[in-house]
Amino acid sequence: LPIYSGQDPSWQPVIYTADLLIPVVNLGQDGLWRASGASAWVASALTAVGWLLLSTGAAGATRILTRR
Repeated sequence: LPIYSGQDPSWQPVIYTADLLIPVVNLGQDGLWRASGASAWVASALTAVGWLLLSTGAAGATRILTRR
């Protein structure tokens, strides 16, 4: 469901998923849509996985940079 009733945004599932998975970049989709029910749990899980991937990537980059 769109959050703002005055707008008519188009649903972009791939961009919405990427917006949830990449927590430091705002693609503008997660602020336009409100997940409810099971979709809210999936959205929360995607956000948690995104933060996990970000922290894992940062730890790996730190290890590579300190090794040299």
